[in-house]
Order: sequence, then structure tokens, then C-alpha cells
Amino acid sequence: MNMNRRRFNPFPPFRPGLGLAVLLALAVLLAGASCEDEHEHVFSPVWTHDGSFHWHVATCCPGVEKDKAPHSWDARGTCTVCGRFDASALLDVDASGNVSVKQGREGSLPAVLVIPGKIGGAEVKGIGNYAFIDCKDLTDVTIPEGVTSIGDGAFFRCSGLTSVTIPDGVISIAKEAFAHCVGLTGVTIPNGVTSIGESAFFGCKGLTGVTIPGSVTSIRGQAFRNCTSLTGVTIPEGVTSIGNSAFMGCAGLTGVTIPGSVTRIENSAFRDCPGLTNLTVNRYAPGGPNETPSLGKFVFTGSQNIATVSVPAGAGEAYRKATGWSVFGDRIKDPHTHTYSDAWTSDDAYHWHAATCGHGVVADKAPHAWDDGVVTTAATTEAAGVRTFTCTVCGKTKAENIPVLHAHTYSDAWTSDDAYHWHAATCGHGVVKDKAPHAWDDGVCTTCGAVDYSHFLDISSAGSVSANKSTITSFPFDPSDPDPTFAIPASIGGVRVTSIGDGAFRDCKGLKGGVTIPEGVTSIGDSAFLGCDGLTSVTIPNGVTSIGESAFFGCAGLTGVTIPDSVTSIGSDAFAHCTGLTDVTIPNSVTVLGSAAFSGCRGLTGVTIPGSVTRIENWAFMNCKRLKGVTIPNGVTSIGESAFFDCEDLTDVTISGSVTSIEFSAFRDCPGLTNVTVNRYAPGNPDEITSLGADAFAGCPIAAIKVPADAVDAYRKAENWREFKDKIGEQ
Repeated sequence: MNMNRRRFNPFPPFRPGLGLAVLLALAVLLAGASCEDEHEHVFSPVWTHDGSFHWHVATCCPGVEKDKAPHSWDARGTCTVCGRFDASALLDVDASGNVSVKQGREGSLPAVLVIPGKIGGAEVKGIGNYAFIDCKDLTDVTIPEGVTSIGDGAFFRCSGLTSVTIPDGVISIAKEAFAHCVGLTGVTIPNGVTSIGESAFFGCKGLTGVTIPGSVTSIRGQAFRNCTSLTGVTIPEGVTSIGNSAFMGCAGLTGVTIPGSVTRIENSAFRDCPGLTNLTVNRYAPGGPNETPSLGKFVFTGSQNIATVSVPAGAGEAYRKATGWSVFGDRIKDPHTHTYSDAWTSDDAYHWHAATCGHGVVADKAPHAWDDGVVTTAATTEAAGVRTFTCTVCGKTKAENIPVLHAHTYSDAWTSDDAYHWHAATCGHGVVKDKAPHAWDDGVCTTCGAVDYSHFLDISSAGSVSANKSTITSFPFDPSDPDPTFAIPASIGGVRVTSIGDGAFRDCKGLKGGVTIPEGVTSIGDSAFLGCDGLTSVTIPNGVTSIGESAFFGCAGLTGVTIPDSVTSIGSDAFAHCTGLTDVTIPNSVTVLGSAAFSGCRGLTGVTIPGSVTRIENWAFMNCKRLKGVTIPNGVTSIGESAFFDCEDLTDVTISGSVTSIEFSAFRDCPGLTNVTVNRYAPGNPDEITSLGADAFAGCPIAAIKVPADAVDAYRKAENWREFKDKIGEQ
């Protein structure tokens, strides 16, 4: 039987007892009936649903339905039958109305998320802090009307997000709100937002365009940093400041318009934007405190391709003189049309057309284009001649002497600078021959043998130098020199070398012979030459103040080092396991001698410790097996744990009166140590005598310990000294 087919008889047979009320009800039913006498219902293919059920409604008869059933929810809160989304299954709303994804349900969100205005009866007023952090499956988000704020990191690292709809009611976008949404290509910020938070769109590498409304008054630090696909941005009138690094690293940015309301552009705001060629700045407030926008440091550093800076009419000179703006010089353009003289003005090097309009600008400035010259006075064997050159553009002339006629002689050896090589005259005349640019091949000129150090060394903008680990192995040492020297240049690529960086030459096995560190270097970094076992000597210039931790660790071939008087600190393990080192003098400027600084220097026979050192740190000279004698100077107050442990050849030690403590195992296992002199005796002081740690001389064949005459009894009774009481005597 077809349950969707029915007959409708408008005139049912009259039954006895049927009252008037029933007849009236039937009449009403007849008046509202819309079905034909015999009728098959037609249903919508689209599901109708509420919070609990879904069904198909008839398109022919009101109130008729079929297939009604409860929803069948999946893990993403979506009915698998009708597609209804139940936001309360995945989202929470806190007491303040801030929505966020439920903990543990981040991976269950649908790709296209329409956040409802109410969830579980609670009105959604904001997007909570880090509400959707790392929801990488989200591709499209619609934020509901009624939301006024987007919290800190709300969509942080939603890498799949390509589109977001922000309603007009939003007034604040907090820090990191969309940071690292690398798939986001465009965003419209609604009018009403007053501040774009710090790092709000940091690292949105797919972002090609952004609309900033006039309601915004400040663009916070790093707001659009590293938005590498952003090509253009217009900052609206009303913005007064552009924060630190706001557009730093926007490599695709080609043009920027800055409104007249901006009074301050902070540090690095447009740094490293190499594609930026056109800049329009609309502020000019003559006579005011902010006549032009003030600039922080490094605002346009690395944005070297800016060709034009357009400024308001009459503002050109103010910008050319303003701090920070002046570097753009003639690239600053205002609507004024300069007029120039037709006549050339010149000096010895350049020619130009000077402005006739009163502005100190020039046009067509260029170096002179000298012709080949003509001999105006011929040279003889007795007198020099003169050759006169004329600029083919402006007509300026210059004269050069022609030397007395002479057969020049030239050196067979090449002379060179950074760019050229030549044979210099040996006859006393300042002439050269065969001058030509270097022909570089792997950092070496194939003609003259000059070395391009920038091929083998890297340098930071701050002057910290380090080896290029991929090329340093091919450095052209002279194969005939048994002890070559690698001289680090004072500058590389125009940048002065000021420090040897951390790990700069670490494990450079190809580095052999000596290394000369240039004047101007002030520090040698941690592990700078660690593991360079081919290194035999190092020249450290005066001016270096610190030698870092493990700076020369394991340089087994290093036989000698001179530490200059400028050094104040030597880091831990600085020369540890330099087994070829035989002698070292620590200058009186050193106040810090790090732990294990010379441990394992098995060839070290002598060391001079200055009085400026107040403590000999733990393990400082441990395993220095050839060390024969040590004098601990006045000024040292303590000798650390195992400081001279296992110094096999050590026979005599003199300890100054300033030393108040000798710590655990300080001279342990020194099988040659027989004589110790201790000079401290300060009666009445808490440290009357030098305290002795446990096992300080364990394994040492001590024959005599000499102390001040009045201190003999005190030492014989003191802890750990008393075991040597029969060997303690007066000096």
C-alpha cells in the first residue's frame, strides 16, 4: 500500500448522532484542505532540520513530511545525513563570551568554519586568546556579527587558512592574532579597528594584499613582518606611528604610501625590503616639532633599491636635511620643477648642471669622460713633457706630466689590490704594466695568485668573522712552505673585522701553520679554533680583551702563544689539550682564568701566573705532566679542586701568603712533588693559615713543607695538615 497516496471525500456519509459541532469542524477542514481528490505528494530534496531532527517537507501540501529522524553526529559535529553543524560539539564560550575550540577537538574542525552568533545559548562576543592555535585543517573562517575583539594568537599557525571574514563590529586585533597563517592571501580589516597588534600578521608569507581602514591609529611592532608576498600597502590618514620591524622582510613590497598623520617610523620598520622602489611620504608640517616623520634606527637598511621618495611640494629640502632621510639625497622628489643652467659646472672629477631656481640641487652629474689626450709639450731625455686631456662632455681640461724619456724596468713579481694586479716599475717611476682585473677561480686569481678572502671567510655586519666551511678547505697554502701563515685580513668586503666568532674555525682540519689575528679584533669567541690540530702558532693582537671558552681546545700542534696585556679573561677549557704547548705567560691584565683553562697540556713545562688572578679555578692545569715548578703569586686567594692534579714532573710549589684555601685534590697524584712552601700566617684573622682540602697532596711523596716560623704549630694542628706534621718545618 502506498502510504503517500490517499483519497479525500469531501462528503462523508452522515451517521446517526453526528452533532452539529462535528459538522462545523468538517466544514473548516474542507475550507483549508489543499490536496486534490487523489494525489501523490512531492517532497523537497533539501533537508529541513532543527536542533534534534531532520526531515523532507512536501512541496505540495503544508505540514506533510517524510524521513524524519534524529541527527547522526560525526566527530566534527556534523550530521552525516543532513549536514547540519552543531557548533557546541566543538566550540566553547567562556563567561566573557570568548569562543575557542574545545581541548582535544582541534583536529575535528571542518575546513570551512562558520562560527555561529550563539553556541549553547551563549552569545559569542570575541575570539579568545589562542582560540584556534595550530588548527591546520581550517581553510575558511567566518566570524559572526557581534564579535568585537580577536584575541592574542587567536589563529596562530593556522597554516591552511586561506580566507577569513571579519565583521564590522571588531575594534581590536590583538598580538599574533594571525601570525604564521602562511596560506592567507588577503584580508580586509574592518573600519572600527583602531590598533593592529604586535606581530598580528607576522610570517603570513602568502598575503598579497591588505586593506587597512582609516580608524587605525597605530601599526604595532612586527605587525606584517616577513609577509614576503605583500606587494603594496597604503597606510591610511589617521595612523600616527609605524612600529618596530612592522614591514621588515617584506621582500615583495614595491611601493608604500605613508600619510601626513604619521610622525614617527620606528626601528627597522621597512628593513630588508629589497623590492621596495617607490616611497611616498605625505607629511610636511613646516615649523612644527615633527616637520617630517622622525626615523628610528635601520628603518630602510637592506632596502637598497628605493629609487624615488616622493614628498609634498616644498618639502624636498626639509627631507634632504632631516636625520635619516638625508641619505636619499637627490632621490627625494617634490612636485617643484627645478630649472638648470645650460652651462656646465665642474670640479676635477665631475661635471653637472647647477640649479637656477635657488635650490641646491644639480642635474646630470657624472664623472668626466676624458679623451686620449694630446701631447702639448713633448718629453725629452732632459725634461718631462705634458699631455693635455679634454672631457668630451663639458670641455674641462687637465694636464699630466710625461716622464723624462726612459726605458722602464718592471718587477717580475705581481703587485695587487682587491680588484687588479700589475707589474710595478723597479726604476723609480710610478708606472705599471699588464694591469688587469683579477681572474678569480675558487677564491684565487689564476694570473697573479692573489687571494680573495671573502671567498673563504664570512663576516657579519657587526664584524664577526668565521670560516666558510665549504671553501676554507681549499685555501691556497704554499705547498713549499712547511710552516705557512693564515693571516686574517683587517677587513672583508669593506667591513672591519672586530671579533672572531663562536666556532669560527672549529674543526678546520685544513688550517695549518700559523694564524695571525688582525689589529682591531677585541674578542676571540667560544670554540673559535677548537679541534684545529694543524695549528702551530697564533698571533693575538693587543686590543683583544677576552679569549672564549674552548677557544683553542684540542689544538695539539700549537707550540707557543703570546697573550697580550689587553686580555682580561681566559675562558674555561680555552687551551685545554693543547698537548704541544710548552710555555705560556699569562699577563698581569688577566683577572679571570677559567676552569680547566690549560688542562691536558702535557707538553707545558712552565707557566707564569700573574698576581691579578685571584683564583686558580678547578682543573686549571690538570694533567700538565711536564710542568716542573709553580709559584702561586700574591693576589691569588684560592687554588681550586684538582687544579694541578696529575702534574707528574712538578717538584716544587711556592704558595703566597694571600692564599687562604687549597681545595680538594689540588695537587693530587703529582709523583715528583717533594717540596712545598706555604707563606701564609695571619694570626688573629679567621684565615690565620691556608686551609687544606681533603686529598690535596694525596699520591705526592712530600719530603718537606716550609711555613713561617711562628706558624709551625698552627699548621701541624690544622685539619688535613696534621697528617704532614712530621714534615712541616720553619722556612
